[in-house]
Amino acid sequence: MVTKHFQELQQRELRAEREDVMKLKRIASSVAKMVREFWSNIEKVRVLLQSCFIQTTLKPNVVLISISSEAF
Repeated sequence: MVTKHFQELQQRELRAEREDVMKLKRIASSVAKMVREFWSNIEKVRVLLQSCFIQTTLKPNVVLISISSEAF
């Protein structure tokens, strides 16, 4: 009877520890997902800024080159 009581206590403690570990894993997983989404969004902004930079710096030069080659 007494041993059964202590075994149940030990099992409860083990179960509580496992639940705590699983809870921490879920939290870590959700944080990792948020970090991945953040960097994905940063990558989208980088691509957008790069394309804007290319459009503002290179397109006027391309237009000038095509105009000057048509003049000859």
